[in-house]
Amino acid sequence: MFRVRDGIAVALLTRRFEQRLSGGALSSALAGRAMLQNLPSIVAARALAPPPGSRVLDMCASPGGKTSALAALMGNVGELVALDVNATKVGHLRALCAEMGATCVTCHRLDATRAVIGPAAAPHAGTIRDAGDCGVAKGAAKVAERRTRKMAGARSRGQPLPEAPVAEPAGAPFPGESFDAILLDAPCSALGLRPRLSQPVTARELQRAASYQRSLLHVAAALLRPGGALVFSTCSISPLENEANVGWALAAFPQLRLAPCEPQLGGPGLTGAADGSVEWLTAEQAAMVQRFDPAGPADTIGFFVARFVKAG
Repeated sequence: MFRVRDGIAVALLTRRFEQRLSGGALSSALAGRAMLQNLPSIVAARALAPPPGSRVLDMCASPGGKTSALAALMGNVGELVALDVNATKVGHLRALCAEMGATCVTCHRLDATRAVIGPAAAPHAGTIRDAGDCGVAKGAAKVAERRTRKMAGARSRGQPLPEAPVAEPAGAPFPGESFDAILLDAPCSALGLRPRLSQPVTARELQRAASYQRSLLHVAAALLRPGGALVFSTCSISPLENEANVGWALAAFPQLRLAPCEPQLGGPGLTGAADGSVEWLTAEQAAMVQRFDPAGPADTIGFFVARFVKAG
């Protein structure tokens, strides 16, 4: 998409299957029984693999595919707290969890950069609006404006009005070291998604996305209990958002250690530029993360997964 200027495009004229909010069920006949999910997303959930009875946090849970997968891995035994900053997405998340029978999940509207109590909060998280330019998140004003437009459109068409915004959880922000396992499927530039005919993301926006992800990693490290596991993933192929953030987290939080990420279905992380001027990760560290290449033989979206454990 960066170099080729001609090719073949396909226009979808008729859907063969019903499009559902979950984005996964093939038809209403399979609702609640099966859903489609990208292979790297399955790897991210299985890399965390929280056992039954765990207290788990999904920091940026929408649209909920990984959330429901984690609930299934837990056997619906334990507590899975799912957060998203957008009220409409939280409503969709709740609907998917109900559809898939994920009864151990509680879904809440909350900015995950503000999910931990006191001085452990992210020092440079800023506001959601700060990251909005790169598609990482939307400011509260934009969310309210969009909701107003939706309500006006629904009234004009005689449709039911959208549900009211979802309140933040009563127990949040959470005390430090509150969770046995954390999934941080971070908002990102989405450089790995396909098909794409163009990619408008700028270098500045990539830097903003990486900075926002570091705010989330700061909170995740504070909320994780000693001995617990943290999985960090993105649907980006940018080293700034992936290997560079892993290296930053290891330096910023000495209690975090990289751990093998299984099942091993992706390739290793990046260790440096061709001229050796940049080293993202050491060879040993790169072997413990997974990078999925959208042009690779596995035929997946671009994706990145890293697993950390917190020392006691």
